[in-house]
Amino acid sequence: MKCVVIGGCNMDIIGTSFQEIVLYDSNPGSLKVATGGVGRNIAENMARLNLNVSMISAVGNDEFGRLILDKLRLQKINTDRILVSDEFPTSTYLCILDELNELHIAINSMEVIGLVNKDLIMNSIEEDDIILLDGNLSDDTLEYIFSNFNNKIVVDGVSSIKVTKFKKYLSKIYALKLNDFEAKALVEKEDILEIGKELYNQGVQNVFITLGEQGSIYIGDKKECTMKIATDNIKNVTGAGDAFTAGVVYSLINKLTPEETLKFSTYCAHIALGSLETINEEFSLEKVMEMIDND
Repeated sequence: MKCVVIGGCNMDIIGTSFQEIVLYDSNPGSLKVATGGVGRNIAENMARLNLNVSMISAVGNDEFGRLILDKLRLQKINTDRILVSDEFPTSTYLCILDELNELHIAINSMEVIGLVNKDLIMNSIEEDDIILLDGNLSDDTLEYIFSNFNNKIVVDGVSSIKVTKFKKYLSKIYALKLNDFEAKALVEKEDILEIGKELYNQGVQNVFITLGEQGSIYIGDKKECTMKIATDNIKNVTGAGDAFTAGVVYSLINKLTPEETLKFSTYCAHIALGSLETINEEFSLEKVMEMIDND
């Protein structure tokens, strides 16, 4: 069984302020450039968990695009269905972190993802594949996927704006991973547990909601469980959610219980939090299992 990831590939430009951010002024800090994109990040994390991963996306015919493809191939991710475009540049994501490494603001330029359409997806998915979608895909592409495939579909909401695209497909989603902002964008309630129950009642079979320092919750099949996360040694929050989603997919493939899934995915996120990079180079299945065994 393999997982087909359909979503965004970006180059991330990350600025981190050394002190409290002062608006409308130049702030001293650090800058770094790294491969990113929610779909791409999840794909790499899944490959690091020893899963068979194929990716469908689009990049520009430029240096950023070549770097992204090289990094994916290094992780043995199939890139045969990643379109290289002469029309648009590679997607770029710019984010600013404050002195606590919390996201302050971000801007993304992602025109090239609009080239991911049914022609690129057609004949790329087998019957038993798990499909992982991120919220960067166009409405037409999502309509095609949900109308033509009966595979188990896992969705990462990406943002409170982009997650609303999935409202009309909730009954067709096998597993949905959200943060609290995305959850409240889908269901206009304040209580996170009530939101999770509402999403389950609307047809999502497995609902996962991450809550930052408060941990995460699971709602599904008349079960509810929670998991706290260690808040020590946090170096960068960017990428923790992507690692969590990769853990969810690993758990689904390996038929872990909801409690085991929440624990495994939370440890995946914890490892991501301990690195300045979006993808922790130490992230691996062995590392996750070691942390679980020592719990």
